[in-house]
Amino acid sequence: MKLLDIKNLRVYYFSEEGVVKAVDGVSLSLNKGETLGVVGESGCGKSTLGLSVLRLVPYPGKMVSGKIFYNGIDLLSLSDEEVRKLRGKEIAMIFQNPDVSLNPIMNIKEHLVEAILTHEEIDEREAVEKTEEILGKVGIPKNRINDYPHQFSGGMKQRIMIALALLLNPKLIIADEPTSSLDVLIQAKTLELLRNLKEEYGLSLILITHDFGVVFEESDRIAVMYAGHIIEIAKNTELYDKPLHPYTQALIKAVPTVTPEEQKLNYILGMPPSLLTPPKGCRFYARCKYAREICKFKEPKTATVGREHIVKCHLY
Repeated sequence: MKLLDIKNLRVYYFSEEGVVKAVDGVSLSLNKGETLGVVGESGCGKSTLGLSVLRLVPYPGKMVSGKIFYNGIDLLSLSDEEVRKLRGKEIAMIFQNPDVSLNPIMNIKEHLVEAILTHEEIDEREAVEKTEEILGKVGIPKNRINDYPHQFSGGMKQRIMIALALLLNPKLIIADEPTSSLDVLIQAKTLELLRNLKEEYGLSLILITHDFGVVFEESDRIAVMYAGHIIEIAKNTELYDKPLHPYTQALIKAVPTVTPEEQKLNYILGMPPSLLTPPKGCRFYARCKYAREICKFKEPKTATVGREHIVKCHLY
């Protein structure tokens, strides 16, 4: 059953240089209890897509058109006050950089207690008890509750961000690059923590990353994003075994390997197009080894291959 259903969403940034089409006609769905990975190069629109669900697109961004249905409710039709009531309680987000997201002049207790008291009618003592409980879930000792963000390591700060997201028991969590600033061992522990908490709380999760290894390991389905478009969606094993879009094929081939005979570094020639002036046709045209004349002038339609493998390419 669908928990989230995004239909033809367009989010543009209106700058002095022109209109940046960061998310340009994206359709995507998430089932209850599912983990959906969203993967792609930096600047392809992944974070803007995540922020759109919570209606947190920063100025000068604007949600131009489309629909975002959460449990059948169109989030874009709600008032600002109605959306504020949903944030945290129904949908929460683990932001990309905890150093920016955590207020340096507030201790950890103040961060979490403030969030609880904003949404729930309980006294401060109960809020502190709830704060200690959720910090314990993510491995932060309760005797650190009065410490400030600068007193924690990068991995612990990310755990605090996870605690903030879980605090009000939401049904959907959007994790935006939750391991990007962490070393490999802390990455693995953070992902294991997210996986365990997802099972314990019955969460649905959108995992935004540029790391194919992470999404293959953690996701039920994967959506590949390129230059503001979703160009392929499939189950994780199907995408790994049989990627259809040339961009997905090239991305998977570019993942480093430790196998000695395959240590040649593969890469994708060229650069992604400017989202100020995106190509008229396929946005991957200039970098695609299968490109044909039609790809230059006509945007490909989305096709379904097999039962539910979706691809946006003229080859299909």
